[in-house]
Amino acid sequence: MPTPSQSYMPSGPSDDQPGPGLVAVTESRRGDRDRLWTVATWSSVFVIQLVAGVYALMVWLLTQVGFPNNAGSGLRTLPLVAAGIVVVISLGIAAMLWRRGSSTARGAGLSTATFAGVLLIGAVAYVIWFVLY
Repeated sequence: MPTPSQSYMPSGPSDDQPGPGLVAVTESRRGDRDRLWTVATWSSVFVIQLVAGVYALMVWLLTQVGFPNNAGSGLRTLPLVAAGIVVVISLGIAAMLWRRGSSTARGAGLSTATFAGVLLIGAVAYVIWFVLY
């Protein structure tokens, strides 16, 4: 019998000895985790371009709709509003990808959520830079 600190999924004829299924389960989980981080790393090259492109499109759309873009408050509010909209969209997509069972989809979701945060930090830093100078 295993001790309480040991746990395994029995796959052999006897429940007292861990069978070959223990190694397969452990390797499968490790492989899924490695796959998740591999996909998150490699997809980041494309995801950052998509998130930045959606941000640029959102800034353009907001100026076309009639968002105030004067020299005073427009320079501060336009980037924040556009970044806020893009972050909400990106986090929604990331949440949908994260709920999928595939480690590939989860890795792409992790990458999307990460760069949504990076975009928000960059927009706030940009606005603070304009406010102070």
